[in-house]
Amino acid sequence: MKKFRVPGLPKLSKFPKQFKEEKEPVVQPHVRSAYDNMMIELICPAIKAKQLIRFWYEDTTTDFKDWRTVEPHLIGQYKEESANIVLSAWFLPTTEQQLLDMVSKGFTSMN
Repeated sequence: MKKFRVPGLPKLSKFPKQFKEEKEPVVQPHVRSAYDNMMIELICPAIKAKQLIRFWYEDTTTDFKDWRTVEPHLIGQYKEESANIVLSAWFLPTTEQQLLDMVSKGFTSMN
């Protein structure tokens, strides 16, 4: 990066620390496992063909377990936060799942 001087401003070294140029963090590349590759190979064709996918979902914070039907849009991986494969999709609840959600929120009637 070429440094230049603007008349009337102090030299860069006199600016507070938060204004100094910071080095970009070094990111270690993630090597995908055979399981990661298999999941990508299964889901990518469904995304391209705009097909729905169904899988068994278990919530790690509660005891909730149920089937999920989703419309997948994107599969990828965060390069800095974790090595997990991430799926972005629209959840399509069944009628039963919608009713259970309404009951859990205190709705007692459809009128």
